[in-house]
Amino acid sequence: MAVEPPPLSPAKAWLLSGYFAISYVASLYTFRAGRLVFTAQQTEVGPNAERARALNERWRNDPATIKARLLGVSLSTVLEEFRALKETLSLLGLTGIARVPLGAWFLAPLMYTGPLYVQALDQELPFQKKWSFNQSVAPIFGTWLGFRNILAAPVTEELVFRSCIIGAMKLSGASNLSMIFLSPLWFGAAHLHHGWDLYNRFGKTKAALKRAVMSIGTQVSIPRKVTHRVPSLPAVIYQHLRLV
Repeated sequence: MAVEPPPLSPAKAWLLSGYFAISYVASLYTFRAGRLVFTAQQTEVGPNAERARALNERWRNDPATIKARLLGVSLSTVLEEFRALKETLSLLGLTGIARVPLGAWFLAPLMYTGPLYVQALDQELPFQKKWSFNQSVAPIFGTWLGFRNILAAPVTEELVFRSCIIGAMKLSGASNLSMIFLSPLWFGAAHLHHGWDLYNRFGKTKAALKRAVMSIGTQVSIPRKVTHRVPSLPAVIYQHLRLV
């Protein structure tokens, strides 16, 4: 009995994944207000401290920058999902949550058991002595920075870097190992511009370069086992929200 070849070749799936990643990042720079501007030279700063902002600079966390980038990335994500929908909803993980294993919803909380325990000891968990609604909750829902970090980034990134890219890899017949260990490379590549942002904001020093490299490396080095094991995108978006 003849075995039909997969709809996409591995090379085409890899190129398509690259297109998804590149178009996502490019959309962040579509509007002028979303393009970062740095003018300061190398500056020595203290550990974990950003340098003073120079005149006429545009940084990633500026409200105007966030709004421009959210608009661009939203348009790009809708376009990419529309193109991918021509293939199938199930490969994109957009068919609901009924088939999601119960344990999938607890992966991120389990990873954070240690930090949560430390916060409990420090009395920093919700409704403990050092917890404050104004400092811990209000900024999430009352600022553009919170909206980007807690809602917009997790949703759009998972739609593109899991839904579209993993869908393309499945159509090519890619192995589970390649989906776990190779698909995150596109996510890491898409964060190279974040490394440039960190390098500039933290003074263009060796310490700043190390911080940028570690940030990018983290995106690449964490295998995404939940990617192909969980058939519903809402579950992985939830994991992303828990890891923010």
